[in-house]
Amino acid sequence: MLEVSNARIKVWRKCRNAHYYKYVENIEARKKKAPLMKGSIIHDMINAWVRGESWGKVLKQYQKDYDKLFQEEKDEYGDIINDLKTIMEGYIKKWENLDIEYLETEKEIEVELIPGRIMLVAVIDRIEKDSKNRIWLGETKSFKQSLPKEEIRFTDLQTTLYVWAAPQAGLPSPFGVSWDYIRTKPPTIPDLLKKGGLSKAKKIDTTYEVYLQTLKEHELDPSNYADILEDLRTRPDTSYRRVYRPAPNNLIGPLLRDFKESALEIEALGDTSRVRHLTRDCGWCDYYSICQAELRGLDTDYIRKIEYQERRKKDESKKAEEEA
Repeated sequence: MLEVSNARIKVWRKCRNAHYYKYVENIEARKKKAPLMKGSIIHDMINAWVRGESWGKVLKQYQKDYDKLFQEEKDEYGDIINDLKTIMEGYIKKWENLDIEYLETEKEIEVELIPGRIMLVAVIDRIEKDSKNRIWLGETKSFKQSLPKEEIRFTDLQTTLYVWAAPQAGLPSPFGVSWDYIRTKPPTIPDLLKKGGLSKAKKIDTTYEVYLQTLKEHELDPSNYADILEDLRTRPDTSYRRVYRPAPNNLIGPLLRDFKESALEIEALGDTSRVRHLTRDCGWCDYYSICQAELRGLDTDYIRKIEYQERRKKDESKKAEEEA
């Protein structure tokens, strides 16, 4: 039986040649791009914390992997381990007292999309219950600069699909979806000025907690910085945000029909169709180097050997959507 996921449908619709590399040749890039790497680490740390496990151990394991990289690769990722440690500590301070009961984490489900022919496979980040006993499907989303707008959530195929699939798999029917947004850029540490004291620049991209901690580290009197501390304290949080939306029941029918149609296209053409969708965004694709080499009629054996490896099932279950 053909297995499809939201990630697979997304790749098929975007570029069939990329779909061929990923799902027919079953290869993936050896090195993850920085945004996807950050999203994966954050995802793993949060799930460990939700389960009552040590998120620090998760980060230490990634530290071991990071230490094995060449210096050029470390330069590309930057100080990713310490940055994510800071981000996770801020996340816990923000949400440790949230009145939520976590019922499941990384719940894998399978639902027959088209009986006897096509199976939907999915991993739900979290299943949560609030103080009113309402069930929410929790999704972790990382972003670098700006929080995604409401229209992005309104037409999000993945969460709409999961709202439909959850009860089909025997899970409680969700009241709605909870998006847990985390910014992957850590708050800026304010500069120590040559004339003494900390910068009070109004556009400084930091948080109240980070600014106050920096004052303490330099043994500066917070009362002399009451104005900027008050400004930071009252600013909308741009690093951590939870957005709740009731189940988009009116969208389920149309989006599910579209999803099934794409799944049937994969069933019929997935093993053979290699239509490229060339755009200015191709440079972001994991398969850019091998695709370009094939376009130019070059020998791709060396590129396959050096830059790619057999795709691990784990990466599919841990949501390629993080790259968004």
